[in-house]
Amino acid sequence: MKTSGILYLIFGLIVVAGAILHIAEWALSPYLFSAGAAGLIVLKIKALKSASSNHFRIRRLHNIQAFAAVLLVASAYLMFIGSNFWALTLILSAVFDLVVAFRMPEE
Repeated sequence: MKTSGILYLIFGLIVVAGAILHIAEWALSPYLFSAGAAGLIVLKIKALKSASSNHFRIRRLHNIQAFAAVLLVASAYLMFIGSNFWALTLILSAVFDLVVAFRMPEE
């Protein structure tokens, strides 16, 4: 497994831990979630910059990943303000990432 794959797994686990701890009403869970989300966003931006493909399909999939990253930011914001809609944006982000994971060709 490449380094970016390991980092993606670690940051994903941090996001999941932050979400679970937020459900358990731990006061610092939005910060944990935000740290994991920031790491995932950095990795997605790095992948977007390194993908210099002229194929429309690849660019579209990277744009979907960018939108999923925006949804992670929205989830973190909604956690901080105390809204329960953070779960909806997190689920949408996870679904978009799942679609991209199955549709993206091996690089």
